[in-house]
Amino acid sequence: MHVQTYVLISYLIFGVINTNSGNLKNEEKTSRQMYQKMTKINFNKEVTYDQNAEKTDPFSAYVNISEFLPLNTGGWEFEFVIKYTGDESVEVYNPLYYLQFTIVKQGVQLNTTFKAPIPLINIKSEISADDFNFTISTITANGKEQIIKEEVNKACLVFNSGDERYYKLCIPGYEDSGKIISFGAGSYQLVFLFSIISIIKENVDPQYITFKTSPITIQIE
Repeated sequence: MHVQTYVLISYLIFGVINTNSGNLKNEEKTSRQMYQKMTKINFNKEVTYDQNAEKTDPFSAYVNISEFLPLNTGGWEFEFVIKYTGDESVEVYNPLYYLQFTIVKQGVQLNTTFKAPIPLINIKSEISADDFNFTISTITANGKEQIIKEEVNKACLVFNSGDERYYKLCIPGYEDSGKIISFGAGSYQLVFLFSIISIIKENVDPQYITFKTSPITIQIE
């Protein structure tokens, strides 16, 4: 009798523990899935400097980024993708040079431009991946991985119809008193901005177009 009661109690206790453990694992799994899930954010054509921008109009772009991030992530990873659907090839200045972002927390814009824009330091003999306000881990062209050092030193890129360029990047933090500060817990508003500029040729004016995302809410917990 006592043995049966002990077995029954043991079964109930361990059954509850196992059930709770299973629930915790499910919660952890759901939390990881929430953090790992990326949202696709399309860029909108914000400004067209040339009304006859037939060279730059066929471009489109989007970013993939998680809107929920755990604390101490080491930065905000995101994917930046550019597509070109024009009929003719076009040569443009490297779009990566013109990728910018603004981050606002509680109404205050954080300093995320702690390094000079690439076009302003282009007098250097060589550009390093460290010269950007974001880190670069992967660059692909039509699915083929590229050498980062070579890609960041290409002042111009040629896009053919159907071309797609993919960049895996990371925002490491923001600058305060000369130091890079990691993002703390809270809610942030993030906006991406970049430009497509056709190269300047003799007797041919360049065409410009600027793309911008709507504000993206990033929640760090």
